[in-house]
Amino acid sequence: MSTKELENKIKIVAKKDAIDILYSLKDSSKSFTQISGNMDAKSKRLKELIKHSLVKTLVMDGKRKRVGYSITEKGIMILSDVENLGKHLD
Repeated sequence: MSTKELENKIKIVAKKDAIDILYSLKDSSKSFTQISGNMDAKSKRLKELIKHSLVKTLVMDGKRKRVGYSITEKGIMILSDVENLGKHLD
């Protein structure tokens, strides 16, 4: 992998709200409204995270069916890598 390719991959999770969304989904699936953040930014970021297979959509049960979001195995691995990076930078 070239350094440019690596840089582009890092930019995906370095964007505003991306890490916050992954952390929010780490322990449980959530609906759009349960994920904190600005609606427009959150919507854009979720689409990018889904495109890169870090988050997936699902149908949540309840009184009415609604779309929810959960972190993928790939997303969990990326989040773990980011946490490890943070430890090494301390």
